[in-house]
Amino acid sequence: MSIYTNIKNRTFLEAFKNDCKVINLKYEYEGYNDEIIWAIVSDLSDEELTQQYKSLVLLFSPYLHLTKEQYQAIREYNSNEHKHFMRMVCHGDCYAPDDEIFLLFHEELFAREEIDWSWLHSIIDKLAPVQKRRIVKRFYNQMNNVEIAKQEKVSSQAVDLSINTALKKIEKLIENEKKERGINI
Repeated sequence: MSIYTNIKNRTFLEAFKNDCKVINLKYEYEGYNDEIIWAIVSDLSDEELTQQYKSLVLLFSPYLHLTKEQYQAIREYNSNEHKHFMRMVCHGDCYAPDDEIFLLFHEELFAREEIDWSWLHSIIDKLAPVQKRRIVKRFYNQMNNVEIAKQEKVSSQAVDLSINTALKKIEKLIENEKKERGINI
C-alpha cells in the first residue's frame, strides 16, 4: 500500500468522522435486542451517505439513520431520565411516586380523611386587616408581592415586610395553639 493511498484513506476516514457519528445501539441502550445494531448520526441524506461513504456504510448495514437533531433529542431525554433516576437513588427511595408499590411504603403522603382547615382560618382571622388581606392575596390568590403592591398602590417592600411580619405572627399563634392543645409535632 502506497503512502498516497494511506493518506487518502486517512482523509476519507476523517471526512466520515466529521460528517457522521456511529453508535453501537446494543452498547448504548441496555437490553436492546434488535437486528439493527448500528445507528449513523448525520445531517446527510441516506442517498448522500451511500454516495460519499459507500464502503464504510456497508460495514454498518443495516443501520438506523438519525439526524443530529434527533440524536440530540434522544441524548437530552436520556440525560433527563438519568438525572431523575439518580435523584431518586440519592434520596434513598427506590419507589417512584407513580409506582403502584409506592403507597405501601409512603402511606403518610396520602390523606385518608378530609383535613379541617378551620383552625388555620381562625388564626389568620387574628391578623391585622392589612396583613390578613395580603396573606390571602399572596397564598390563596397566588399573587406575587409586586402584583399586590400595584393593586394596593404601595411599594413591594411594604408588602414584603407586611407578609413576613404576618407569617411570623402566624407561626407564634400556631405554637401557642399547639401548647394549648398539648400537641408536639
